[in-house]
Amino acid sequence: MTEMTLYKKMDTVIHGIQMMAIDMDGTLMDSNDHIPETTIRRIRQLSEQGILVVPCSGRYLKSIPQNLLMMGNVRYAVTANGAQIWSMRSLSSLYRIKLPEGTVKTVLEFLKGRDGYAELFSQGKSYINEGDSIRASRINHNYNFVRYFTRNHILVPDLSKAADLWNETEKINLFFLEAEDRECLEGILRQRGGLRLTSSMEGNMEINHASADKGAALKWLCSHLGIPLEHTMAIGDGDNDMEMIQYAGWGIAMGNSRDELKRLARYVTGDNDHGGVEEVLRLVKW
Repeated sequence: MTEMTLYKKMDTVIHGIQMMAIDMDGTLMDSNDHIPETTIRRIRQLSEQGILVVPCSGRYLKSIPQNLLMMGNVRYAVTANGAQIWSMRSLSSLYRIKLPEGTVKTVLEFLKGRDGYAELFSQGKSYINEGDSIRASRINHNYNFVRYFTRNHILVPDLSKAADLWNETEKINLFFLEAEDRECLEGILRQRGGLRLTSSMEGNMEINHASADKGAALKWLCSHLGIPLEHTMAIGDGDNDMEMIQYAGWGIAMGNSRDELKRLARYVTGDNDHGGVEEVLRLVKW
């Protein structure tokens, strides 16, 4: 597929969309972790028309921007790469897929003595070792990331001793300073099996149960609400967006996506720093 914006590709509006699943980082949010106000206004307009807008993120619930979640028709949120679906009205979990037993222990044992750190996502929150904020500042030099890191996590003295948390984890978010360490752990985990490994940035590894992905979550939510998949739209930019873009009636890749995702998508829009999501939303009508 030749890369071009959705606006150039189509000369008509898109009718019949009942649900829009939108990724956060690299999609709805720009490179400064902001959602443009014009995009927020357009989402609000679509919500008022009765279109369900569903944040669909690798993040945990607490880290999704509140100005998005507080909109009246944002009734559901998909988090942890599709491992959990939340009802925003009751703040309850509707769907949850935890990591296989022993996964967290394997990862934490591997990290001992290595320059990397882990975040454990469990029931809408993220848990980290107390000392890992310093390690995060070395690995991630982006100030916004480090500020987000230190403000939004629950600090645990030693995750390796928090055994009660290990089997209640939906996702492990890992960051490595050395690529060799990442590759070594990936080999160990692939041999173990039963896991889904993705990455959202350089030096990162995200670990979920093999059956947990955004596409499966989208299918479940559509079945739960009685919405046909052909009346859904999914917009994303990363490896963890592939399934939902493939399953949705309208799968849209961002201009900053990898070529593999662009080939899979029905259309390609602009990038996240130049209004790519808003470009799509302007064409959507109930």
